[in-house]
Amino acid sequence: MFKLFFINLIFITEFAFSQKYTSNWVFGDSAGLVFEDGTISNFKSSIYDGEPSATISDSLGNLLFYTNGQSVWNANNALMPNGTELQIGLVADFISSETQGVLIAPKPNSNNLYYIFQLQDNDPYGIKYSIVDMLLDGGKGDLIEKNIVLYENDITEKMQLVQHGNGRDWWLICHEWPNLTATEDSTYIFTSFLITNTGILGPYKQTLGPKAYLPEIPYFGWGEMTINQSGNKIIYLRQDKIDIYDFNRCTGIFENWLEITNLPHLMHYGCSVSPDGTKIYVSTVGDDESLLFQFSLTAENVDSSRQLIFENTYNNYAIGQHELGPDGKIYIAMYAYGEFPNDNFTSKNQNLCVINYPNEIYPLCNFDTNTISLGERRVIGGLPNMPNYNLGALIGSECDTLLSSIKLIDNIDEFLVSPNPAYDEITIRNQNLQGLFFDISFINSTGVQSLFLKNAQINKSIDISELSPGIYFITLYIDNNLMMIDKLIIQ
Repeated sequence: MFKLFFINLIFITEFAFSQKYTSNWVFGDSAGLVFEDGTISNFKSSIYDGEPSATISDSLGNLLFYTNGQSVWNANNALMPNGTELQIGLVADFISSETQGVLIAPKPNSNNLYYIFQLQDNDPYGIKYSIVDMLLDGGKGDLIEKNIVLYENDITEKMQLVQHGNGRDWWLICHEWPNLTATEDSTYIFTSFLITNTGILGPYKQTLGPKAYLPEIPYFGWGEMTINQSGNKIIYLRQDKIDIYDFNRCTGIFENWLEITNLPHLMHYGCSVSPDGTKIYVSTVGDDESLLFQFSLTAENVDSSRQLIFENTYNNYAIGQHELGPDGKIYIAMYAYGEFPNDNFTSKNQNLCVINYPNEIYPLCNFDTNTISLGERRVIGGLPNMPNYNLGALIGSECDTLLSSIKLIDNIDEFLVSPNPAYDEITIRNQNLQGLFFDISFINSTGVQSLFLKNAQINKSIDISELSPGIYFITLYIDNNLMMIDKLIIQ
């Protein structure tokens, strides 16, 4: 009992003294919320969005800017001077229906630069990004770059962000559309990028989880993918199933897939994780069967721990996205189901629902409907996509330093750097490749490129005698495709 109390006390203390990057939420049809000193107030914003939105504040809780993936507004709710014509997918009637189609990531080692990532669902498919500089326009911010292509494969509507274990960099995590006509050897693919102070590295791909659905079993790719507050578990909604993965913040590797199948055969859309990481909440979408469930991750059998905590009986309204608030409560959208835009303004979509004690088992979790007022504004299904900006370094881990110790390889070919540590030469080995040429970059511990070699050869000695002793990150490219990152120690 004492141990449990002590752990909870540590958690509460960390929560209370965390930075306030998520103090402001902006979403829906001009809705805005401010979380401050245990109270919630609402304000009128300038946003109009269906599902995707993102908001960021500074460490003191002052609103910086917000976006729907198409436009960017500053703290005065005015468009940034260059803040229009961002490109995001699934736009109709001025709003996008990409579930988690936009994210904001602070650039590592910068106090003023922020990435905006936008999912694409038209030609070209994939991900684009834009960059906001908060030093511009008198400190209100402006965009210095827009719609830069990062990736051009077809991504589902799920995109999340989690801090690297070094406490500086960020993992951007997405999921590829499965090949619905694939053989039994085809599986789902996670696609990740590493956001560093020197640029964005990747894509890194990993296949893990279920086999790709056969054509007769539909897959729509929507619904939320959620990361717990510790950054080490990924909850992925897959139609009428839940996939749970362990995630290594140091290496970016997914492990230990667990499939939850004890769910009704309905489309599952909203998902959240309790602050202490012991409970997950999942909801279905639909105007006639909109349900909210709780699962316990500490149960002996997670699949059988399902509890129905709410059955929506409001005609023409459905349960939308979930979001963990800075106060430790989970907020849930309820929205008018059907085509947009519409003129539905009622108490259902002008308030948010809340799980007051999400760490507790049902019924102690205490779910309330329509209790958080949006004033005269409304939600249209989505809440802001808010990563844990307070996560910090993974204390005591192999990457508890600003020096990454990651090694990421693709799914087919495995590379090995030897010797490591080295003196004046190394060899990049791959038993499946012979005589292939590649380019390799050596970046020192301060982020400066110390050496770049073109046309090096697989399984042949590489001269590195001009490098001083120290720690380096080496990146290997074949035909401009990044194939490997590793840490090299030179003695």
